[in-house]
Amino acid sequence: AGPGQAPGGLARGYRRAPGGWSEVPFEACGAFAPMGGIFSCVQDLSRWVAGFAAAFPPAGSQAGGSHPVRRASRREMQLSQVATGWDVAPGFPGYQAVGPPGAYGFGLFVTEHPALGRIVSHSGGYPGFGSNMCWHLASRTGVVALGNSTYAAMAPLTARLLGTVLRRTEPPSYGYGVALSREESGPWPETLTARDAVDQLLRSWDDATAERLFSLNVAADAPFPERQRRIALIRARIGDFRSSGRPPEFDTPAHCRWWLAGDRGVVQVQIQLTPERPPRVQSLTLAVPPAADSPLGDTLDAVLAWLNGIDRDWPASIPVVSTVDTGQLARRLRMAAVWAGPCRVAAFRAGDGSASATVELDGQHGALILTLVIDPGTRLLQLADVTPEPRP
Repeated sequence: AGPGQAPGGLARGYRRAPGGWSEVPFEACGAFAPMGGIFSCVQDLSRWVAGFAAAFPPAGSQAGGSHPVRRASRREMQLSQVATGWDVAPGFPGYQAVGPPGAYGFGLFVTEHPALGRIVSHSGGYPGFGSNMCWHLASRTGVVALGNSTYAAMAPLTARLLGTVLRRTEPPSYGYGVALSREESGPWPETLTARDAVDQLLRSWDDATAERLFSLNVAADAPFPERQRRIALIRARIGDFRSSGRPPEFDTPAHCRWWLAGDRGVVQVQIQLTPERPPRVQSLTLAVPPAADSPLGDTLDAVLAWLNGIDRDWPASIPVVSTVDTGQLARRLRMAAVWAGPCRVAAFRAGDGSASATVELDGQHGALILTLVIDPGTRLLQLADVTPEPRP
């Protein structure tokens, strides 16, 4: 525990391994803990967020309460400096397949929502933990969420919570805008080199090469033997890897997404590089497709068959947890199916191959992204969501 912290008051961090959840020991301060091993809580972070939310419009230096960062600096940090493109993930109310423009300020992400105005946010990730904070400048409303699993994706939760609060209010508009261009600077040369190196590593793993290629956190996120087993599992399910022929995609100059094809399917690979000189790969994710005769595979087949059919009601053959409104679920998915037309599985974007899968569906008229989460033991569907996907 940190100095002065009672062990009973600290949340322990966990990671999900193939065999289940395991605790992640706290890291000591040092090169791998650049944040200095700081312990915090939602209450403390809410004071930090409140100071940023109160920084506009210009006023007295103490407006919004005391804060360690000067008020003028807080405003400058929330001004867009570098365009990051158009958001393509569902979140705040009003998001469509291609959402509002985004940018990066000084250490903070800035989103210009067409209906809500400026929303500022940032996430944190570490072995055992994940977090997100976001706030709406016009209404000075903020949300903080902390999770105790490795790189817990808390941003969708904060987006939903903030959107729920804002729907109940009529926030004023301060008129802060930003003009963004769709022009991209392109990937770093090091990103392209890393993609080729990782692609070769996935075909023929070598620990020495992996140690040179990856930053220190990668082995802590998932040990190399576990990553090798995951790669072998993917190969067993789709066949030997080859290029899919699909061009790679780059969300930022330090990011790359590409696809590996086999005789029985296509899976997505993603890497993210560090800002070091030279950069190293700090994140590697691969989608694991479900086995054909597994609970997840059977659920995916059943949902796809229903989407391609004509029945409006949710089928009794696909059991769901009691908290899911099957009427609402059926209407949402049926509307997407009508829009896209008959669909087939095109590629697996994400998932662990057992409890979760995110799949690209190629339809006659449009493309969809389908996400399913089940309980493998009970076969109960816990989540089914669909998002329209813009075609090139």
